[in-house]
Amino acid sequence: MGTKIENRVLKIGEEVLSFELERKKIKRLNLRVRRDGTVHISAPVQMSMTFIENFLREKSAWIQNARSRVQARKAEPLSLVDGEVIPIEGVPHTLLVKRGKQGVRRLDGMLILTVRDPLDGAERTRVFRRFLSDEASRVLTERARAIYPYFAPRVAAFPALSFRWMKSRWGSCTAAKNRITLNEKLLFVAPALADYVIFHEFCHFRYQDHSAAFYAHLASFLPDHQARRKALRAATIPTLFEV
Repeated sequence: MGTKIENRVLKIGEEVLSFELERKKIKRLNLRVRRDGTVHISAPVQMSMTFIENFLREKSAWIQNARSRVQARKAEPLSLVDGEVIPIEGVPHTLLVKRGKQGVRRLDGMLILTVRDPLDGAERTRVFRRFLSDEASRVLTERARAIYPYFAPRVAAFPALSFRWMKSRWGSCTAAKNRITLNEKLLFVAPALADYVIFHEFCHFRYQDHSAAFYAHLASFLPDHQARRKALRAATIPTLFEV
């Protein structure tokens, strides 16, 4: 039997832990926090999920400390070279750079970046930036459409969506114009965390503030919204060179 890899989420107290689980022919659990802050655990094929989750709960303090050390390091922009690991929807993807018609494909845990000149860093960045913009628009629109039915009685029409590469905000809502803006960087994080932002912005159609009533409204949809918010704040977001 080959290895099996899946992306999972575990609630630990008020926190939400996103992690990658790999099952393979080994005898004991192995836990690792990667340089990008993502958590990887390899486990024996037959080990129960309950045992694995209990192990992660026991190691939660260690994981938090390891992530804090990672975040304390100055984030360097992505080099976009072969072998670089980039999280897409919270799942680590390994980059492969090839010569050919410009574009990026997601394939079995890989990102295949195709450019005319693989040695041209500016070209690699431009092509990859276009991919991030297009993929964020596609992925986040799908998530927003899946969430919209929860709010359809109050929000009569599906809002106009816009996407931007923002430095300090994850999203915004202009209820009067029936518009939601989302940060393209949400493409990097787990779907549960992107959903938190989308639910948050939809809730602003009813409350245009951050009052207790707003958060009570948000909690009616996401009881764990505080944990998701903390997990989003702790997420490691890659940066790109400006071109």
